[in-house]
Amino acid sequence: MTLSFNSVAALPDGGFAATNFQGRGDPNGRAKLAAGDTTGELWEWHPGAGWKKVPGSETSGPNGLEVSKDGKWFYIGGWGSQSLIRLSHGQTPVN
Repeated sequence: MTLSFNSVAALPDGGFAATNFQGRGDPNGRAKLAAGDTTGELWEWHPGAGWKKVPGSETSGPNGLEVSKDGKWFYIGGWGSQSLIRLSHGQTPVN
């Protein structure tokens, strides 16, 4: 699957995060979006570490991203699920 980033937000530690709305090459992608099924997730990048998927961020059509000033929370627009998702950043378990 090829990633297709659309929303990007800076992290206070010098990295950034981006939403993957829907992986390219999925022939059922539009049907999954219409049904509210998972199509994408959130990724973050840090110097020296590169890209990694944010655990627990899988949702339907993630589109729109904000990060709290302290970097402890992600706010993700779930286009396919018509929702706003608040996801902890750097906490285990993910809230």
